[in-house]
Parts: sequence; structure tokens; C-alpha cells
Amino acid sequence: MQQLTNQERLRPWMGFLLSAVVVLALLFAGSAMQRAWGLWGLVATELMLLMLAVGYCLICRVRLKEVFPVRRISGREFGGTLLLLAGGYGASMIALGISLTIMPSSIKEISALRDYLYADRSVWLLIPVAAVLPAICEETIMRGAILSSFRSWKRDWLIVLTVGIVFGIFHLSPLRFLSTSILGMLLAYLMVKRNNILLPMLLHFLNNLIAVALSALSGAAAQTVDAAAALSSIQPVQLLGSYLVLGCCCPLLLVLGAKLISPETHRKKRFLIAGIASGVLFIAGLLMTILPVFNGMIRTITEMKGA
Repeated sequence: MQQLTNQERLRPWMGFLLSAVVVLALLFAGSAMQRAWGLWGLVATELMLLMLAVGYCLICRVRLKEVFPVRRISGREFGGTLLLLAGGYGASMIALGISLTIMPSSIKEISALRDYLYADRSVWLLIPVAAVLPAICEETIMRGAILSSFRSWKRDWLIVLTVGIVFGIFHLSPLRFLSTSILGMLLAYLMVKRNNILLPMLLHFLNNLIAVALSALSGAAAQTVDAAAALSSIQPVQLLGSYLVLGCCCPLLLVLGAKLISPETHRKKRFLIAGIASGVLFIAGLLMTILPVFNGMIRTITEMKGA
């Protein structure tokens, strides 16, 4: 990863310390503002993150343009970002399915989150609050200030993994930890490979915009409750199986996106590995979806014969 000219001012321990400060700020100040002010508390929380990012740079006397580098996005980078978005969305879906299988009672959290963000909200209000602001403010603190503290590490994958996990913790949700960590890794990957904060901002914005659009299409909050009830009625294994089938192409999409973003580090064998992984996900998902149905049919037939 590209080094800062005044790299000696930043150290990994400073990145971990800043991450802890951010989590504590979200846990106490952010939660309090959101409870007191609702959606506007979320706006205040995002702006707090932006101020923490800028304040960190000023305290450490690091140039803002190096921590938040801005460059023109090429067509290849834009296409690669879209492919990473599609692949990441599928991977996050699978991760959410795994989390729901492990913690089935957490389904209520989905309803609560959607009600808080989307109930009786205008889509034109939600786009700037739930898509634009997080893309700017969360990226400045995560892929800007925090990630810059790890630039001295020689292994890019370690930076990507660390910043991704921090992003998962950052959301303060055991249910969404895996899915948000995956998104955080993709965002960190873009920053590490292209050193252009506009790319993770773009991916973050599009990811959140999809959530806003899906919520708008789903209708009122009452329908969200019905959807949650429907999910609760499905066996966790079947639910995970359906997510595996829907997201089975994510390895291929991620590899193709990575090739466009960083062609110099691409290896052809990655497509073979991704193809095998996609096939395994599809077959496993199909079996997990169908077998419970067959088992239910067999039990029914057995009970009828016994009667």
C-alpha cells in the first residue's frame, strides 16, 4: 500500500486506539443521541464520526489529502466496484443466513432496525441520511483515519482483514457482525489497492442505496413485520440454504471485480477456485433447501401409515 510522506507520525497502535474511541463514542454518545433525537440523532452520530476523523488527522499533524486521497475514478475502477458490490451483497446475504442460523432469535433485530430507519420515512429523506452521510462520514473514519494508521504493515491482506473486523464491531450488532465485516473488507480492499477514498465511498453509498430502495419497494412498516414473521416460520437450515443458492455466484463476481481493480495482482487460477466455490455453494444450498422438505414428506407419510 502507498506510504504517507509523514508516515512516522502514525502507528498501528494509534489505529487500534482510535478504533476503541470510535466504538465507545458510538456505544455511549451515538446511542444516546439516536434514542433522544431519532433519525436526526443518526445524522448527529455520522457527523461525530467525521469530526473524529478530521480531529485525529489534525492532532497527529497528518495531511488531510493523504489520509483522504481523492482521484478521478476510471471506467475500469467503476466497473470493478460494481462487481465487488454485487459479489459482496451475495456474500453478506450468506453471512446473514449463517448468523440467523446460529442466532435465530435475532430475527427481531431486523424488524427493529427497519422500523427505526424506514418506518413512515420519505425515501428522499432516507437517501441523504442512510446512504450519502454514512458513505462519507464512515469512510473518512474507517478507510481514512483508521486504515491510514496501518499503512506501515507490509501485508495488504492483513490491513484489509483488520479494518474489516473493526467495521463489523463498529456496528455493535452480533447478528450483522459477519455481513458488515465482509462489506468492511471490500471497502478496505478498494482503498488499499487504489488509494482513492472515492471508491469505498461509492461502494458504501450504492450498498446503502440498495437497502433504501428495497425498503421503499417493500412498503409500510407493517409489511416488514409480516416479512420477519415469515422468515421466523422458515427452518434456519432452509433459510441458509436459500441464501447460499441466491449468493452462489459471489465468488466469481468478487474475483472478476478484483481483477478490474487490481489487474497487476490477479492470478488466473483464482477463477478456477471461485468457480469451484460457487458450485459448492449452489449444491450445498440446494440440498439444505430441499432435504428438510423431503424429510417432512417422509414423516407425514409415516404418520399416515401408522394411523
